[in-house]
Amino acid sequence: MKTKKIIAFSLFGIMALTSVAQTDSLYFGKTPPGIDPVKFASGIVTGYIHGMVAISPRGNEIYWVVTVENEVERLMFSKFENGTWTAPSVADFVKDDLTISNGMPVFSPDGEKLYFRSLRTGGMGGDDIWYVERTESGWGKPVNAGAPYNTTGWDLSPLFTKRNNAYCLRFNDKDIGSLLFFKYTNGIFSDPAAFDTITVFCPYSTVFISPEEDYLIFAIGTSNVDLYIRFKDKEGQWGTPINLGDKINTNQWDRFPVVSPDGKYLFFIRGKGAISDLYWVSTTFFDSLRNATTAGIGQWEEQKIGIFPNPTNGHFTLSFVTTPSKQATAEIYTTEGKLILVKTFQNTASATIDLSGFPKGMYVVKVIADGVSYKEKIILEK
Repeated sequence: MKTKKIIAFSLFGIMALTSVAQTDSLYFGKTPPGIDPVKFASGIVTGYIHGMVAISPRGNEIYWVVTVENEVERLMFSKFENGTWTAPSVADFVKDDLTISNGMPVFSPDGEKLYFRSLRTGGMGGDDIWYVERTESGWGKPVNAGAPYNTTGWDLSPLFTKRNNAYCLRFNDKDIGSLLFFKYTNGIFSDPAAFDTITVFCPYSTVFISPEEDYLIFAIGTSNVDLYIRFKDKEGQWGTPINLGDKINTNQWDRFPVVSPDGKYLFFIRGKGAISDLYWVSTTFFDSLRNATTAGIGQWEEQKIGIFPNPTNGHFTLSFVTTPSKQATAEIYTTEGKLILVKTFQNTASATIDLSGFPKGMYVVKVIADGVSYKEKIILEK
């Protein structure tokens, strides 16, 4: 996550994300989707989108980020007042210095604080998490969240739940990420603790945790990025991550998941490079996944294998990111499931595969390394 990609989109009158008390017809006047994702407010939410929107618990405020000159992140908002949404404008509390980046807005559970990542001076180093507190006239001045939440490195905004818990995805210098757990009491963060065994390699990882803490949605991948869901069982144990399937995941980057305050719709961003769009889909298909078998889903296993370049003109490299593989097998399949190539490697940290003799198009790379199975799509261009 060293390279900071930026949210860049316009959002006007975003009726879409409203409170539970309001009806679906207010989702920007659009017909709510079924189990097939559709673009949300196409032509209104536009540009290179990178990040999750922040929706207030009451559903009457929304914050996002746009890119301006020199790739500065600018925090924007719209508010539902007098039966309509206000025109987008820069948040008052970041107007003191418009030359620095402010991003990743997240509301506290009661909506009385708004947390965001900022490069403003007075922090602990790098990107720190700051917050503003609601007053009678709006928001107060930014306050640094401080230790133990902030570090001297790059810090990401917290994910809050109804149980006064907060979670944070944090990366080390090798881009190995861990989901940390904090107690959040009266606006104070406890010391962090490791959360279960959720550890991922991916410079593009993002996470959403449900308010009830009964499921987690991840965006995971190295070249292509897919969304996975992980459910908590009746015994309180987390199950194996499940790929959200071909309707959600494509050969593009599908990431930045967030579920609407009413729990009815999953919003996520699909795209790669300078083109991306906000999609939404009904969450009713979550129920069908809760009891899904984990067959063929072992490709999760910490995502320690990188594939690049992707797309490729023929040759691509498998990189065993954290430790060399003692034994690995790479199987290449067509999207119809036909096996077209098998390669075996011993005691290597990387390996090159040649697809130049095959027709251009999309293929599936399955790697079995030291007993762990991993899948990713690759595009062959000529």
